[in-house]
Amino acid sequence: MKKSISLYLIFAFLMTGMLEEFSNDEVFTLSSKQASLQVSLVFLCLGLLLCYTIPFALGIKYISKRWQVTAKLLPLSFVCGYFIPGWIAGECNDATDQLLKHSGVLVTNIASSLETGVVEEMLKVLVVIWLLSLLGLRLKKHFMIAGMGVGLGFQFCEDIDYLVGFIDHHPLHALKYTLADRLSGCLVSHMIYSGVMAIGVYEIFYAHHYKRGIFYVLTAILSHALYDAIADYGALFIVLSGAFLLLIWYQSYQEIDQAVTTH
Repeated sequence: MKKSISLYLIFAFLMTGMLEEFSNDEVFTLSSKQASLQVSLVFLCLGLLLCYTIPFALGIKYISKRWQVTAKLLPLSFVCGYFIPGWIAGECNDATDQLLKHSGVLVTNIASSLETGVVEEMLKVLVVIWLLSLLGLRLKKHFMIAGMGVGLGFQFCEDIDYLVGFIDHHPLHALKYTLADRLSGCLVSHMIYSGVMAIGVYEIFYAHHYKRGIFYVLTAILSHALYDAIADYGALFIVLSGAFLLLIWYQSYQEIDQAVTTH
C-alpha cells in the first residue's frame, strides 16, 4: 500500500514537472526577425551543454557497472532529478523571498544564496531517498550513484531554463553565458553537490557516522551557497571550495570502490 502511494506521488510530481518544463513557450513567442538567430543559438548552446552532460552520464554509467549497480538507477535518477526538484525549488524560493520581503527582513545576496542552497540540496536528496526506497536499494554505492544522477538531471534542467531565459531576453549573450558560466562551472556543480549530500545522508541515517555525515551535508550546502553568492567576483574562493568538495567526493568514491572491488 505504501509503495503504491509512493509510486503514485512520484508519478504525479514527474507529470507536474513535465508540464512546468514543456509549457514554457518563451522561445516560441519571439519576433520573426530574430527567430532564425535564436533557434540557431538554442541548438548551438544545447550542443555545448551536451558536451558535459553526455560524458558525465557515461562516467556515472561506468562507475555503476564497475560497482555492479542496477543499470536502471542512473536513467531513473536523471529523469527524476530533471523533472521533480527544480520546479518545487523554484516555488519554495519565490515563496521564501516574498515572505521575507513582506516581513520587512532585508534579503541579502548571501542570505538568499544560503536559502537556495538549503532548499535545492534538501529537495534533491529527498528525491534520492524516495527513489532508492521505491527500488529497495540502500547501500552506500546506491546513494552515490543516485545522488550524482539526480544532481546531473537537475543541473541539465537548470542549464536549459537559464538558456531559455537568455535566448528570450538577451539572445546574443546566451552563447557567452553558456561558455563562461555553465560550462566553466559544470565539473563541481549539482552532480557533485548531490553526490556528497547523498553520502552525508547515508552516513547519518544508515552508517550512523553522525559527525562525518553532518560535515558532508554542511559542506555540500555551503559550497552551493558560496558559489551562488560570489560566482561573479570570487573566483579564487569558488575554486578552493570546489576543489575541497571534489576531494571529499573522491575520498568517498575511493572508499566505496575499494569496498566493492575487494569483495
